[in-house]
Amino acid sequence: MTHDAREPIDVFREWHDAAAETLPGLSSVIYDHGFKVVLSKGDPIRSPELGSGESAGRKLDEVLPQDVWRRLEDDLRGALEGKTATYDLPISDGESLYWIQITPLRKGDHIIGGVFTSHEVAQRLEAEQELLELTGSFETAFAKAPIGMGLLALDGTFIRVNPAFCRILGYTPEEMVNVTYNEMIRPQDVEEDLLYVSRMIAGDFESFTRERRLLAKSGEAIWVNLASTLVRDDEGQPIHIITQAQDISERRRLEEELRKVAEEDPLTGLANRRRFVATLDQQIERCRRYGEKASLLMVDLDNFKAINDTWGHTTGDDLLIHFGRVLTGRIRINDLAARLGGDEFMIILVGTDAEGGARFASELMDHFDTHPFEAGSAQLSCRASIGSTGIDAHTISSDQAMSAADRAMYEVKAGRKSR
Repeated sequence: MTHDAREPIDVFREWHDAAAETLPGLSSVIYDHGFKVVLSKGDPIRSPELGSGESAGRKLDEVLPQDVWRRLEDDLRGALEGKTATYDLPISDGESLYWIQITPLRKGDHIIGGVFTSHEVAQRLEAEQELLELTGSFETAFAKAPIGMGLLALDGTFIRVNPAFCRILGYTPEEMVNVTYNEMIRPQDVEEDLLYVSRMIAGDFESFTRERRLLAKSGEAIWVNLASTLVRDDEGQPIHIITQAQDISERRRLEEELRKVAEEDPLTGLANRRRFVATLDQQIERCRRYGEKASLLMVDLDNFKAINDTWGHTTGDDLLIHFGRVLTGRIRINDLAARLGGDEFMIILVGTDAEGGARFASELMDHFDTHPFEAGSAQLSCRASIGSTGIDAHTISSDQAMSAADRAMYEVKAGRKSR
């Protein structure tokens, strides 16, 4: 037996040594047709004699515990007939569990013995149980989380979403998995998010956070805070993205209200003095740095006090609101109109030189001269005096520019009165 089995045993010994490096506690026994031990590696099931390396030549029923021998005997005989058996074997103490594999040992077409391999799997089972418990905990947390949670493929397709995510957007889980993330965000945000995902996959970072407006089923844009984390497999390859979504619509609404209080005139919705001066400072700096040009207009309603006194403050307020709407409708998106207070308004015309500003002021005065304000059945004169000044690299400050526009406005007003 020893001579015939030498080559297979050498191969087996190499296999066992390699396997034991990744599976500590692995044990193996080669036995012949008489159930005598030919080679023993490791520490087999509760068998100190087999583990000592001094069992060669002894029979398995002498070195294995009797309860183990009785449970393995049929499979040990079966291996000598070419059969293979693999199973988990609990030991009588109730606390130990072993993975068992019994296979034939072949040389060519001949079965020259059997191989009995075992490994205690109690630790493996404990790990599996812990994993099951963790999985159960995760599933519970996923389902009951107060914030939205979604599992996405790398192309942005939703694989799974929790109830909270569905509530935010008004979709059912079945509907959510039929849409992609890119279909839910504004087109102008897609490129930026794709860049973030690409960098995350490249290993620049493992997660990123941003605020986005997602399109709900109703068509409403919902503000959410999104935190996305990349999931990799055991080999480090990216497989999924986990995204958490928190509805921040109420916070955004409050922030917008605070912004309006801080920057908008509550009556007309135009910029207030604070925002206007800050914007004017920025424009003056651009003119200094880049040689840009702009114009500043001071607008004052003529005879507004008389209208207030005659028709009342409600009509006066309506006139101011109307005036603000006209200004907004006649300026460009990069320009800015503001109400400084009372019946005083100012306008910044970006990229418009002094000549262009004066021309715009004249056209605006002509409009108000020829378009009276309708107050019920009455038509009230809505005339205005408008002065303009240019802003360029030589402009010193917003105070200087506003004073110049104010002086120009009073010159226009004096000229209109003299006519």
